[in-house]
Amino acid sequence: MSPARPKRARRDAAPKAAPRAFTRRRFMSLIAAGSALAFAAPARGLTAPAKKPATPAAPPKALAAEIEKQKKNTAGTLKVIRDFKLPPGSPMAFEFRPMRRRGK
Repeated sequence: MSPARPKRARRDAAPKAAPRAFTRRRFMSLIAAGSALAFAAPARGLTAPAKKPATPAAPPKALAAEIEKQKKNTAGTLKVIRDFKLPPGSPMAFEFRPMRRRGK
């Protein structure tokens, strides 16, 4: 037995309709309509009453105390690092050496 062949379309079958071409006139009318809407949108926003911005609630006392504690600890650590004196002629902590570019 031979393998199954796909069925051929009938010649008299109606071909599928091609999608409508997007004409320049249609494109320009859509652009004009969109521009008019965009231009009119801010005008609608101006007529609305202005709302007061919500004032943020104060952070809880425990949170404020923790933030202050962390600020003090960070300041103390930075003071220790800045006050540390290196002996003259000490080796550098690191040296930047650019890597060679890999060949393609």
